[in-house]
Amino acid sequence: DGNDDDTDACIPTFCTNAVCGDGHIQAGVEVCDDGNVEEDGACPNCQEAFCGDGFVQDGVEDCDDGNNVSNDGCAADCTGEFPAVCTTGNDPGTNSPWVVCSANANQAWISANSGGNFHPVVICQSLGYNTVGQWGGTCGNVCGYCQGATSCMNTGSMQFDFGNWNGSGNCGADAMGPIICNTVHWTCVN
Repeated sequence: DGNDDDTDACIPTFCTNAVCGDGHIQAGVEVCDDGNVEEDGACPNCQEAFCGDGFVQDGVEDCDDGNNVSNDGCAADCTGEFPAVCTTGNDPGTNSPWVVCSANANQAWISANSGGNFHPVVICQSLGYNTVGQWGGTCGNVCGYCQGATSCMNTGSMQFDFGNWNGSGNCGADAMGPIICNTVHWTCVN
């Protein structure tokens, strides 16, 4: 194009058209250009990254679902949402009650003080986790039972006495998936 300006549509060093990812900021088109086309950094698509742009910034955001709305799996500030302590529910197949004892973005402890039959994978996925971790325990080792709306009481050592699909506590499967039985708690994990 006859000039040495590397911020316009033609990069003089290479005699090529400017494109996102070439390491040169094209004036009026790009805000930044980090020299790559990876979307998990601070400059996805040659624009400054922000919460709600649909790209997860490594080390900055837990999630980014492309909006700034909470209660949809990703909070408005791009932190992962997880269930509140003492969230309760019932197994969709057996109606056995369960309660969330503790939770963070990577793991939740679920207490089943009735020791009934549960579809833990279905329950974990309904809470936003990928699958079930370990399960088992005895009444003395349960992670706790909720008292009131926000506190868990009677916490034990949270140890497991089973926890693999081939051992004790595995009660087969039905159309909804694997079933655990005679257990008092399990973990949901990502």
